[in-house]
Amino acid sequence: MKRLLNSIIIIIVIVSCTKGGMEIKNAVIAYNRQLIEALSTANAGRLQYFATPEEIGRVDAYILYLKKDKKLLISDIKELRFLKIERTDNEAKVWTEERWVYYYIDFKTRQRLTEDETVHYKNLYTLIYKEGHWMVDKIDIKEQG
Repeated sequence: MKRLLNSIIIIIVIVSCTKGGMEIKNAVIAYNRQLIEALSTANAGRLQYFATPEEIGRVDAYILYLKKDKKLLISDIKELRFLKIERTDNEAKVWTEERWVYYYIDFKTRQRLTEDETVHYKNLYTLIYKEGHWMVDKIDIKEQG
């Protein structure tokens, strides 16, 4: 009986950890999907549910920079690999390897300005658990190539 109880507790812990890890992965995936839309439409508000105000401010500053140059960024994430996840009750760190393809378009005419460019990143996402879900608070680019 004691062995059965221990087995059940171990299974519950494993399932809880897996569920939490999946929720965090899904938060990063959803953030990146909305980031793609935000950058292509010049609307950082699209990230409201997926990112903290600080992160939205960082993205909005980048959008303003692009608009100053009269362009927008069209991007697509081609590969997203999760390398490591560390979490506490209300904070998580997520290490990823990513491959993005992007190009710039004219802000007004929407005409393409550049050819496709592929970039590989190693990123560290910091997420916080706020308002009942995980939100991206900060992204550190650890390596780019």
